Amino acid sequence: MKIAIISSASHVISESNVLKATAITSYLHQIGTIEIMTGGSHGLPGLIVQKAKAVGIKTVAYSPDENKDLHASRHDNLSLQYFDEVNHFRGFTQRTLAMFQVADGILVLNGRMGTLSEFSIALEEGKRVGVVTNTGGIADHLEEIVRMAKKDFPGQVFFNDDCTKVIDWLISGHAVECK
Repeated sequence: MKIAIISSASHVISESNVLKATAITSYLHQIGTIEIMTGGSHGLPGLIVQKAKAVGIKTVAYSPDENKDLHASRHDNLSLQYFDEVNHFRGFTQRTLAMFQVADGILVLNGRMGTLSEFSIALEEGKRVGVVTNTGGIADHLEEIVRMAKKDFPGQVFFNDDCTKVIDWLISGHAVECK
């Protein structure tokens, strides 16, 4: 299973989201996730990548920067040392499309404008999208935005504040009770 994680690159992470990142990483490790992919940034994706790397989950960066020097020069990018594989692109749109083409599912947490854009792209590209609610930011408004858009995405998007249920849904298509 290849899961793309989209979220804010903000260095400010609430204590509850630090706990969610730990729970997500632990659960992904427990279920044997093949790899996680992110845009190579700090924030929740970066925290999850660091934790995943420590437990042996393959980590892949889809950097919107054309090369490693440009990636390293941006303040919101995580050091490439945390990634097993790095892919460089020219800009956010190319990066996002490339990442989503290989992802089996998209996991959304908190976020800002970039997360909103990526969420919309994922839905329009027909990807399975699981949103962990109560993580702050745009994630807590995405269900309302989908309703406002008046477009159905049956069986394609799932909202829940329990990260394990969201991950289970991404993998199996239905939420299961986690022990």
